[in-house]
Amino acid sequence: MRKFEGHANWIYSVAFSPDGRYVLTGSWDSTARLWDSATGEELVSLISFGDGTWAVVDREGRFDASNGGDVDGLHWVVGTETIALSQLKERYYEPGLLAKRFGFNKEPLRDVSAFTGVALHPAIELRKPTSEDPTLGIKLNNQGGGIGKVVVLINGKEIEADARGEKIAPDAKSAELTIDIKGHPLLKQGKKNRIEVKAYNAEGYLSSRGVIVDYDAPGTATSEIPTLWAIVAGVSGYSGETIDLRYAAKDARDIATALKLGGSRLFGTDKVKLLILTTLTPDKSLTKDNLRQAFEELGTGPNLGIS
Repeated sequence: MRKFEGHANWIYSVAFSPDGRYVLTGSWDSTARLWDSATGEELVSLISFGDGTWAVVDREGRFDASNGGDVDGLHWVVGTETIALSQLKERYYEPGLLAKRFGFNKEPLRDVSAFTGVALHPAIELRKPTSEDPTLGIKLNNQGGGIGKVVVLINGKEIEADARGEKIAPDAKSAELTIDIKGHPLLKQGKKNRIEVKAYNAEGYLSSRGVIVDYDAPGTATSEIPTLWAIVAGVSGYSGETIDLRYAAKDARDIATALKLGGSRLFGTDKVKLLILTTLTPDKSLTKDNLRQAFEELGTGPNLGIS
């Protein structure tokens, strides 16, 4: 009378709800699935992981999951490309999805386009820089979603927000870029450096996983002790009396004290450069001019302390 199609392996357990409206099945494909018994429609798939996290997914691509929707190892797959949940979370994350499907939660499901296709990001091929040729070569191949911005990072820090320039058309079939990294201040001289490139589709909502190459930067490695730089700000007093706060300024001072103590133990007192601006200190109140001056002072590297 009805076909319940969707599992990818043998079904070993079936249960009906007391009112007969729903069917719950368990399978060797590591999912349990909830069905509408009258129509055979799959309502949701239920997935649990060995670390105690879980996810609920429906056929349209909506999902709910533990940790506020962030579960390691759970992703979409398009061909051989994996897409992290976080990239499409704004479109498909549906807290309380199971309760809404059962009707216990009366809030409507968000209206989404069924996740049957996706404008993929470009594929990336990298040419590793060398000491003889310290240029990073990037080749981009359009996979149907166009060529969007190209982000380049050295040791986890962005050096190019968009390396395309103005010469590459979003609908180009392929593109090649070169970036000279010789002497870049983020390189660790005499050490192995991690260079990562990410590329977005033309619409800008989907990026590739980072493609990574290592680069042995020439020079002599240094063992300089890092410096802790911090501006800590807290505003308790506002104009008028309706939105004044009790603890913000005090908390800022306490946080600054903790930073100074911890930083001094880790790096030494002379390696802690810290300024605090609060409404408790009229000479260092949190105004736009004082904040700008604080950044200028830290930029010139004076011997600062809590003030």
